[in-house]
Amino acid sequence: MPDVPLRFLVVEDNSADVRLMTHELMQAGFRPEVVCVETESEYIAHLGTHPDLILCDYNLPQFDALRALELLQERALDIPFLIVSGSIGEEIAVQAIKRGANDYLLMDRLGRLGSAVQSALDQRRFRKAERSAREELARDALLLATVRDSIVVTDLDGIVTYWNEGATRLFGWAAKEMLGRHYMDRFPEALRPIIAREMATRVIGTEWNGEVRNHHKDGTILWTHLRTVDIRDASGQRIGILRTAYDIGERKRAEEERAAAQEQRETMLLENARLLRSVAETAIQQKKFLKDVLSSVTEGRLTLCDSSSELPGPSAASPSPTESPEDDLAPAAVSLTAESLRQLRRQVEMVATACGLPMERQWDFLMAVGEASMNAVVHAGGGVGQVFGNAATGTVQVWITDHGTGIELASLPRATLERGYSTAGTLGHGFWMILQTCDRVYLLTGVLGTTVVLEQAIVPPSPAWLQPR
Repeated sequence: MPDVPLRFLVVEDNSADVRLMTHELMQAGFRPEVVCVETESEYIAHLGTHPDLILCDYNLPQFDALRALELLQERALDIPFLIVSGSIGEEIAVQAIKRGANDYLLMDRLGRLGSAVQSALDQRRFRKAERSAREELARDALLLATVRDSIVVTDLDGIVTYWNEGATRLFGWAAKEMLGRHYMDRFPEALRPIIAREMATRVIGTEWNGEVRNHHKDGTILWTHLRTVDIRDASGQRIGILRTAYDIGERKRAEEERAAAQEQRETMLLENARLLRSVAETAIQQKKFLKDVLSSVTEGRLTLCDSSSELPGPSAASPSPTESPEDDLAPAAVSLTAESLRQLRRQVEMVATACGLPMERQWDFLMAVGEASMNAVVHAGGGVGQVFGNAATGTVQVWITDHGTGIELASLPRATLERGYSTAGTLGHGFWMILQTCDRVYLLTGVLGTTVVLEQAIVPPSPAWLQPR
């Protein structure tokens, strides 16, 4: 057993027994720091110091172990509580365990004290981890509830394990109606064999996306764009299937009307820009889930980075073999203050003009840079802005870095989707506007600060759903 320093609150009026318990703890490999109390008032006072563990005699002249346990629970303190007494009846011991004591020991059997203490500490660690996991899942569920697309997760047998509000809005089935049921149960019984055969044609282990006819709970037929992907655990084993869908009924009806009027005119199918890659059981997987959602709803404009290695290289730093050094433009960095914002704006105008950006594209980009740099000044107390350009590729890039407290990730979906919403962090107001006026935005944020990279090219990039895979 490791040499672990622990603070013990011992409720005992016999100093010899205290010495015996201390000796036994040291023999078990602990390094005990013992505080001994005898009265209820002393006990209450020392509970406020949050000891690591409580050892309590059953009977004291002024109060007993059950009263001590009651006082501990009234304060909602998660401190392991062991009863150590010279004599205690089995009925009383069982009663104490039912009321919340971790264990009980007799003084003539102290050899078990070390293992009992270790077991109680392990139980507390488990409870703490369990609470943390529940809180994290609750936060993730709240975050996913803000996504308007339908998100459904099933295990490999087709049993629904997650059903968000978007799925309820699209299909009419509430989460409580679908959780624990087979995914096929929401289809009319007569159609289930047909749908099962269609699903069987999709290759297991590959992503799939396309337009499908779906069904609302009330029997209405829905045209939806559906994407499916396998969910894998840390070892790469398939553990479930993620399905995202959104309603394309209005567009489909418009296409059918145009086809009837223009004699079988075909239209290109729209695709989702991004597919959520996995549903996480850990904080890292949940963040990846959020990254994919934000990329999807912004049609690939926003990239949420986990580390600096995921940020793009400066446009002027790596010219292609066909480019010359003269093509690279990189003015000096600007320390951002309210007074220096004009200097940064002039640099952007100069580099954008040199790279050949049309005036309308320049105006859009200047608006995005202005929003991002002003928010760094207002919400983070300043920062550094630097402009890069490559005349050969016609690309302008602006890096804005600050050392503020970062942006709370849970607020990003609303900041991305709602005009004027404030993250109360570095981006503040206007993040929606930045995404509307800029080709690409890379965001790296944490407690040590935020880096935003804005990119604009001569010609807007194709939507993510039109780009080759």
